[in-house]
Amino acid sequence: MSHVACILPFERAPIYIGPRKTPVPTPNELLIKVISAAINPVDAEIRFKGGWIHEYPNVLGNDIAGVVERVGSAVTQFQAGDRVFFQGTFDDPNRNGFQEYCIVPAKFAARIPANILEDEACTIPVALMAGIVGLFHFTGLGIPPPLHGPTAPTDMILIMGGPSQLGQRAIQLARIAGFRCILTTSSLRHVPLLKRLGATHIFDRSASDLEAQIRAVVHDDLVYAYDAISMPDTQALAYSLLSDTHPGKLAVVLEAPEDRTGIPTKPEGTEWNVIYGSIDLWPELGVPMWSRLSTWLETGAITPAKVTLLEGGLNDVARGLKMLWNGEVSAEKLVVRPWDD
Repeated sequence: MSHVACILPFERAPIYIGPRKTPVPTPNELLIKVISAAINPVDAEIRFKGGWIHEYPNVLGNDIAGVVERVGSAVTQFQAGDRVFFQGTFDDPNRNGFQEYCIVPAKFAARIPANILEDEACTIPVALMAGIVGLFHFTGLGIPPPLHGPTAPTDMILIMGGPSQLGQRAIQLARIAGFRCILTTSSLRHVPLLKRLGATHIFDRSASDLEAQIRAVVHDDLVYAYDAISMPDTQALAYSLLSDTHPGKLAVVLEAPEDRTGIPTKPEGTEWNVIYGSIDLWPELGVPMWSRLSTWLETGAITPAKVTLLEGGLNDVARGLKMLWNGEVSAEKLVVRPWDD
């Protein structure tokens, strides 16, 4: 059996539409008919810049929603016809979403609740897992995961880049964890969105006195910061805003700058941590958090991103990658349906 896929033949090559052998699920896996897949900035980075992938040909698309087509012999929690969503991995092209069928380990899948569409569900996994690792894993901020209620050790957290997909999910996770003062940076046109998500203080990222504005709120009390943008300037600002008298933690999603000239020295024990938001890498955290996800979606504690549907199916993946690479997407997710023409 074969299916249609969007194939990246080698590093930085144009993608093309072609056949792939449909994988057979192992005893603990599910075969998924992919209904919707979202395009992420990392997909565009791989296509135009390279990196991340070590074997070719490959398939991109880590944000996936679909219907269970077949269950492995050892799977008991799902059956054919269930709607699920999950994070793919660049280590295995059989597990990614820009194709008609893929597989997923059953423990990494979550049911899509009735109030959520597949187009919406596929906007969640990658950004949410980055937030889960960034806030609740020891490689990030190390806050206890809120599996059974609020766990925030303090009242305050700073999230740089609130309108980004990573920023939006981090704000919602911070609210679930019980932070009462959630500060974020943004262009002012996104203020209504960020307030709905749970941000309590929103600062104009282009303000000339941005650091002073944030400092006026946090004083010397900020010990948790998460940078969803992670450019050298945003990392430097977030680190500078951490307490000067108490050890704090900054979690970032891209490499920390080697040159830290001009960045103030912080107390011993202050951390500047680069995280990798992969459920495959950190299943001990990801699996129990994923088990809460359907409930959080049903209650609105986690909400999907704004969807922009590219109606050409897999034929529109190349256009979506170019849009992201050119910076044409803000506070929304581009979504394709692999079965559309």
